[in-house]
Amino acid sequence: MRKISAWLLAAALALSLLPTAFAAEETVITVHPPGGRVKAGDTFTVTVDISGNPGLCGVQFTLTYDHDTLECTDIGIGPVLESMMTVTNSDARGEGAFVGAMALSETDKNGQLATFYFTAKQDSSANSFTLANIELSDYDSNVLPATTALSQTGGSAPSAPSPEVRTPDEALTPNAEALQRQPSTTTQPEQTKPAETTTPTTPESTQTPTTPPTNQTTPTTQPVTPTQIPGGADIAFTDTAGHWAVNWITLAARRGIFKGNPDGTFKPNNPVSRGDYVLTLYRMAGEPALPAGANAAPFADVPATAYYAKAVAWAYANGFVSGRGNGFDPSASVTRQEAMKILFAYAGGQSGMELLLAGIYNQSFADSAEIAEWARPAMYWAVYKGIINGMDGGLAPQGQTTRAQIAKILVEYQDQAEREAAQAAQNQSKNN
Repeated sequence: MRKISAWLLAAALALSLLPTAFAAEETVITVHPPGGRVKAGDTFTVTVDISGNPGLCGVQFTLTYDHDTLECTDIGIGPVLESMMTVTNSDARGEGAFVGAMALSETDKNGQLATFYFTAKQDSSANSFTLANIELSDYDSNVLPATTALSQTGGSAPSAPSPEVRTPDEALTPNAEALQRQPSTTTQPEQTKPAETTTPTTPESTQTPTTPPTNQTTPTTQPVTPTQIPGGADIAFTDTAGHWAVNWITLAARRGIFKGNPDGTFKPNNPVSRGDYVLTLYRMAGEPALPAGANAAPFADVPATAYYAKAVAWAYANGFVSGRGNGFDPSASVTRQEAMKILFAYAGGQSGMELLLAGIYNQSFADSAEIAEWARPAMYWAVYKGIINGMDGGLAPQGQTTRAQIAKILVEYQDQAEREAAQAAQNQSKNN
């Protein structure tokens, strides 16, 4: 028995001294493009996978490609990252398609990290892909080494051009759950609202922060016209047919968030004023009564007779807005970062898991440095919630918002809030 024990000890010691034969598998990130060449109009996919995963908590990389000949139209998250918090950008800083993910526990899955969807702008090679800005990290934030490889298998072969056209801004189509939602009110064309005016926006550097904090759906592939949206009376405006936001506009009108003009138009591309934006939130809240003692005209530049006066008073009384400069500046166009700051306050102003992704968001969006510090938590909250998706590789924080964009943003916010409430109720029921 002693001889056997001694032999086993010697064998174990010998195995422990073997150098590389039993070493940990090398971590490899592999790109799988289709082989050969593609023709203008062809659509295809490129997949990126991982092998030898040592246990990851953080992943980020950029798939670079020739922007003159190819366009990345979408990014799908693969099984390895599906349980992690993720952010994607098909044209991050003009460098390529970016994927970032983070989790509170390690995953050692091997397999697909992401799928990238491409359309060829002109005839070209389908193999001109590289990986850049790769960073893998473990639970202790240690950077993990990895090598890259290019394969000829795994992506899809070129196919016939897809009839789907990716819209240029806030581009996803509402999911089926949103389309089936019943309207909360019956919408009539707005009669008392004056014609919209466009007032130059005050530079962000001179703005007073709106308010301090107070406390990926699957796209459908075919557009849905208003008459195809189930539930509620049909609402059709004379100037929204074929617009990228027609479905969100219809849903926002059904829910009483937006109203049209007396001539039957919606004017989807008109900028939204600060007064009108607060009015949409007031409608979304059900037009509640003002709190006791609230001033119906808290700002000198908001007349008590203005159609948005009660909405502004409500927003001010609840801490959603604090004004700009010496007043409220109701006719000025609301910027995207202002809109998200006000919506964030309306939602409760509590930051969450998006804080863990702030560094990734800073790298993902080309104009992240242009976001005012007072608006950054709100902007990244909106990105994390899927309320905004960005455009042209950035978030355009200081840009104007249009009626179409605000319709999309508020419908997405409502649907996300309902999903979270349903999930919370389900979790509570399980715990009881």
